[in-house]
Amino acid sequence: VDDNFFELGGDSIVSIQLVSRAQSVGVVITLRDVFEHKTVAGLASVATEVTRVACAVGDVGIGAVVLTPIMHVLRARGGPIEGLHQSVVLRVPEGLGLNQLSGAVQMIMDHHDVLRARFTRSAYDGNGGNDETQEWSWEIVPVGAVAAEGVVHRVDITGIDGDELSGVLRHQAQVAGSRLDPWAGVMVQVVWFDAGPDRPGRLLIVIHHLVVDGVSWRILVPDLATAWRAVTGGQRPQLPAVGTSFRRWAQHQLDWAHDPARLEEMPVWVADRDRADPLLTDRGLDPVTDVVGASGSLTVTLPPERTVPLLTRVPAVFHGEVNDALLTALAVAVAQWRHRHGRGDGSAVLVDVESHGREDIIAGSDLSRTVGWFTSVFPVRLDPGVDWNQVRAGDAALGTALKRVKEQLRALPNHGVGYGALRYLNPQTGPALAGLVQPQIGFNYLGHFPASATNPAPGTTEWAIAAETGVLGGGADPRMPLAHGLELNAVTSDDPTGPQLHATWSWATGLWAEPEVHELAQAWFTVLDLLVAHADQPGAGGHTPSDFTLVTL
Repeated sequence: VDDNFFELGGDSIVSIQLVSRAQSVGVVITLRDVFEHKTVAGLASVATEVTRVACAVGDVGIGAVVLTPIMHVLRARGGPIEGLHQSVVLRVPEGLGLNQLSGAVQMIMDHHDVLRARFTRSAYDGNGGNDETQEWSWEIVPVGAVAAEGVVHRVDITGIDGDELSGVLRHQAQVAGSRLDPWAGVMVQVVWFDAGPDRPGRLLIVIHHLVVDGVSWRILVPDLATAWRAVTGGQRPQLPAVGTSFRRWAQHQLDWAHDPARLEEMPVWVADRDRADPLLTDRGLDPVTDVVGASGSLTVTLPPERTVPLLTRVPAVFHGEVNDALLTALAVAVAQWRHRHGRGDGSAVLVDVESHGREDIIAGSDLSRTVGWFTSVFPVRLDPGVDWNQVRAGDAALGTALKRVKEQLRALPNHGVGYGALRYLNPQTGPALAGLVQPQIGFNYLGHFPASATNPAPGTTEWAIAAETGVLGGGADPRMPLAHGLELNAVTSDDPTGPQLHATWSWATGLWAEPEVHELAQAWFTVLDLLVAHADQPGAGGHTPSDFTLVTL
């Protein structure tokens, strides 16, 4: 890490990893420290040495756990959830060894509590439930209660390469996903693809989404590599301690949702959704027909020469984050699409934005080493206030548009995490929010996965993301209802040629035609390129009121 990271506004997810890695070598800093002391020297002035034990006094991660807002979102969505998962495929050393792998996986499941979760449900209708009347509960069972022998599998891929190997990986990912069952406590599946004693193999890790998120993988992969090396060497691994348990965090969030200060946020969430959001399609989303099995997918990639300035120059000159540019471009592209297709006037669009959710909202909490599904989802009305002609002309209004969107995002308290608490954890406010306009579009930027994020041995290819797959995979039951008619999921990864932005558009085929999505995806890339070009102009960028938190502007 160098000062350039902080000058560019950083990356909130990478910042969490920075906190975790610092603690792993005995240095304590917090996420708040990273953003308040924006230089290495500044962090050094507030850093302390690790002196605490693995968990705070009274922080027991085992037992019944409160449902978090994102779990309520999934419950209300309905449909079968058994196969909902995230996955990674790693390149692993030759001769990994089934016994050694099982031993390492056992240590990981014993160390990270949520991997031993078991869910229960009531009012089951055979389809997984279809409304908020179904009740869920869950618990974390004791260490050792889940045996790795039933989780780890071996597949022989001796002599298999290229497209054939990619096909085997895809098939086994589907099979592994089908073995997951949160109602039976089956949250993890691991498949070792054994290429023989002389060739590196592959390792597929599939985890139910209820207990994992994008940040969690940055913890799990290095821990698994550390555990395997220790087991192979006949040693007990010293995994970095977990700070705040997921169980304790969930209870704190429930208490936080009932704090009177949360009620003061209600006008913000109501104002964003008390105005019409004209339909982008002929009809609204239907949970019966618009399901995963009736969806399309398109992945497009921005090459390094266009990705690098987008991630560096643009946030730097506007004193913002990558999300400011990505969401500005999305709002402009959707507004242009509306006008072309007669789907409403104006430049505003209502979007459900996903965030990592690990906000510093509870005093003394430390989630930098905690595995779990912390994701928060909140609606925001984005209004860049420009038309397509101004954008294509390279008008200075494009910079103003980004500043407007930046301020609209900063106006959300606690980076939006309070919305889920008010919507799902507080019965006083939940019904009012449930009756408001629902966004038609979902957006999620998973952040930058540098090569070091998933490779604990820099300079090698061991335990790094396999070349045959993307950074993060996943899947769901075909009968599961879609959350939105259109979704955009983006991630930046370090490919051999440099950082690349990978964007996956998914849509309900009953609402959107593929050419329409191609058009929108191209418009989004066009606006991103124009923002990069604008940031290179003399006088571009500047501050906005939210940059000065100690005064009212």
